Amino acid sequence: MQHKHDTIWSDIRRFSYHIGLECIRRGGLSNVLKKPILRRLVMPVPYWRCIEFPLVIDGLRVLPEHHVLDVSSTKILSLWYAARVGCDIFSTDIYDYFIQQYKMYSAILHPHMRRKFHMNILDGTYLPYKNNTFDRVYSVSVIEHIEGEGGDGDTQAVLEMARVLKPGGRLSITVPITPTYQLLTTRATVYGRVNPCVVPILWSRYYDPVTLHERIIRPSGLRQLEVQYWSERLPLYSKVLGMGSFKNIGIAAISQFGPKAFCSVTHSQIRSQGVASVLLEKSSK
Repeated sequence: MQHKHDTIWSDIRRFSYHIGLECIRRGGLSNVLKKPILRRLVMPVPYWRCIEFPLVIDGLRVLPEHHVLDVSSTKILSLWYAARVGCDIFSTDIYDYFIQQYKMYSAILHPHMRRKFHMNILDGTYLPYKNNTFDRVYSVSVIEHIEGEGGDGDTQAVLEMARVLKPGGRLSITVPITPTYQLLTTRATVYGRVNPCVVPILWSRYYDPVTLHERIIRPSGLRQLEVQYWSERLPLYSKVLGMGSFKNIGIAAISQFGPKAFCSVTHSQIRSQGVASVLLEKSSK
């Protein structure tokens, strides 16, 4: 399994490098200092995504003939799917921050693959698609941030993803996992949500195995294929968070370890922040 994860991560990493270098070649050296392009070169795959992306790809087993929905994940994965697999993929978000950036990136793809990559602005709790539309749906470290009208935005989003999934289709979701459930709030503006009243708003949920089942798996109504828990081999992330203004440099550095920075654990072995990967399937009946 480790070799498979390393292989997938390495390919996404090379793909991200290629996008960054090709943007520089086409746009000149002035593009080198543009933050999105620089990120493709310095941190081609964000730290936690180094294990989450391989888990999603391995679980979904997307084929070229599939219609795939990405609900607000890091967009480099959906672009990779269009380029490497050739499936029709709908990359979505509630804000339009990524549109121009990924228009530039997708222009690098072969025209046939470019036509497979679609971008839409939408709310994950109210998907504008008909029932049974997509063969595969995924959401990587997103739903923990969805507050929703009644505080159950994560559950609402899962219900919507299950609704638009075709019978026999697969849904892959990753979220942060900790020994006990935590609800973290902030007074800052996060993910484009302006907070004019400066009152605490949801930043993230950190699930434990029980709340993972209660808020995501059971309400989905889908069949559970697999739940995996992954933790860091060494507590690198918490250490670099304490590096102050050098934090981003630290995160970029530890991201170079890829999946090797993580190990699979059981629910009883969860000691600190990790990742839960949930793979579900819709009944074909």
